[in-house]
Amino acid sequence: MPEGQALVLGGGGVAGIAWMTGALAGLADAGQDVTGADLLVGTSAGAAVAAQVSSGLPLDALVAASCEVPGVWPFPQPVPLQEVVERLRSGGSQVTVIAPDEASVTAMGINPLDPATRVPAAQAGRAQGRAGARLG
Repeated sequence: MPEGQALVLGGGGVAGIAWMTGALAGLADAGQDVTGADLLVGTSAGAAVAAQVSSGLPLDALVAASCEVPGVWPFPQPVPLQEVVERLRSGGSQVTVIAPDEASVTAMGINPLDPATRVPAAQAGRAQGRAGARLG
């Protein structure tokens, strides 16, 4: 298995894009910038965030953009996350899974495709990223 770090991002519609970008910004705010990973991988919304991160634009600009882009309907596909995590760990990889906390889920609301969720989801993701970085 190659050495290095991978940043793997999941789906989540427009709220997921805003939340993930906010969480990455929050981690960076707290001194744990993970955007310099050797490999960026994403599914659906995560692929959009991975592409944005690889652009080299500052995270603050990406957070702002994630709160303004028009929404599109994603085509969700079930991902056996726990199985993938276990396979990576058994191969010697260090894996940390970050999922939206209660405040982030509330910010995303019942319709994560609603454009009104973008700003609150980004803010909640940033706060969660900051808090998570302090725990690590």
